[in-house]
Amino acid sequence: MKVCISVPNAPPPHKPRPAERMFEFTRASDGRRMVVDMLFHSDSYRWEARIVEADGGWLSHSRGRFATRALAVQWAEQERIALESI
Repeated sequence: MKVCISVPNAPPPHKPRPAERMFEFTRASDGRRMVVDMLFHSDSYRWEARIVEADGGWLSHSRGRFATRALAVQWAEQERIALESI
C-alpha cells in the first residue's frame, strides 16, 4: 500500500540546470575521453567546474564556489594540463 503525504508550503522539486560544455581532452594515463562542464548554481554558490568521463559519465574532478566563470575555466584548464601529462 502506497501512502502519500502532502506537505503544505513545500518547495518545488529540484530541477537540475544544464551544464555548459567547455572542452574535451584525452587523459594520458588510460586514454579515456574527458569533458569539462561549467555550471552556475546561484549567487551564493556561484560557478562550478566538473571534469567527467565522456563515455561513462563518472565524475573525475569537481570544484565549486568560484566567484567568476573565468576563475572556474582557469582551474579546469590547469586540471586538464595535469591530466593530459600524467
